[in-house]
Amino acid sequence: MLERIAYTAGEAARRVLYVGSAVLVALIMTPAPLLEIVAVIVVGTLITLEADALGSLLAALLVRARILEFRLGPARPAIRFRIRRAQVSLGLPFGHWMEHGPAPTGRRVVFLLAGPVANLVLAGVVVAVPVSSAMASSLAVLCVARALEALAPTRAKNGQLSAGAQLLEIRPHGQHAKILRDLKDFGASRDIAAHSPERAGRVLAAYQEGVPIARANAHLLAMMLRREGRIAELMELHEQLPALTDADDEAQAAALAELEWTVMTVPGVPVAEADRAAGRLEQLPRLSRPDRHLSMVTALALARLRQGRFADVEPLCTDSLAGELEPDKRARVLATVILARRALRQPYQDLLAEAVSISTDDDLVAEAAAPETMTTQSPCRSSSSTTRSAAHWAGGKEMD
Repeated sequence: MLERIAYTAGEAARRVLYVGSAVLVALIMTPAPLLEIVAVIVVGTLITLEADALGSLLAALLVRARILEFRLGPARPAIRFRIRRAQVSLGLPFGHWMEHGPAPTGRRVVFLLAGPVANLVLAGVVVAVPVSSAMASSLAVLCVARALEALAPTRAKNGQLSAGAQLLEIRPHGQHAKILRDLKDFGASRDIAAHSPERAGRVLAAYQEGVPIARANAHLLAMMLRREGRIAELMELHEQLPALTDADDEAQAAALAELEWTVMTVPGVPVAEADRAAGRLEQLPRLSRPDRHLSMVTALALARLRQGRFADVEPLCTDSLAGELEPDKRARVLATVILARRALRQPYQDLLAEAVSISTDDDLVAEAAAPETMTTQSPCRSSSSTTRSAAHWAGGKEMD
């Protein structure tokens, strides 16, 4: 509740700053022509956005944060390339987004504050530049306004948090802090085979108690349960998962797609759960970020596989395999296609060789590499088969 109030207040403050700075610039520039005033506002705003982006990027590099992705501009960039392991996307200079690996609190604070600080420094620089006092003052106003906007706690519809919102979430207290630490520890080591059953138990208990941070990270909880082999609890979580509260929240939709993928990687998953997953994924809007959209589509492809709709699988995976995927993600998509081809009695050995060469310890790749699996057979939709699977996962015994 307090978080929602903070975001609402932050969004109101951001709008006031945006409109107020434009009005103040117009007053400072008067009696200049209207076209000149508009040009100063537009160009000045673009400069402040670039200062924010470059300040954050430079600070992240200086503190040696592991940058996973840096995007300048909208979700559909004009240019995409990689620098080592970092994905770089460049487009029109309207904002930026950066994803990084785990970083200590002090370092996170440094590069979260770097963008606003860069604009405050720029405000001081433009005042000293030998231009008209009206022009210098206008640019300084826009720089200060942009710094304050970034520090206001806001959350965009695509789930992106402002620097202020991220700073607000760095040091939570009580149970929230403990669960957040468990989630971050898991996120930082999710590719390691050994995990902590106690950690999964704590997060599951918090989820069942309705702790907001646990509810918001149900996809990570699903990964924990899957990794620990707690399939009955994973299926219960999946069955009782609440509907999306905001269809326009892209981060929430992407997290749901990731959760559905995790559940669908379970061999022999009940068809009822596959139907449920496919229905949820079909209702998601097209996600603006290409990587998120492809993740949603490949999750739907895996759900189709578990439904027994094998012919629908490969067409859904075509775009993913044609694009630039990280090696482990490519191996998983290849495994999905392999399992569909095997069920259709189509050739798949070339794809299998590539998938195994990329990853040998991924669960889905291991399933695809097995001689024969239950996935190659048309799933049975009877309630008794679902009951037997659930009993098997829970360690129960079937009754004759």
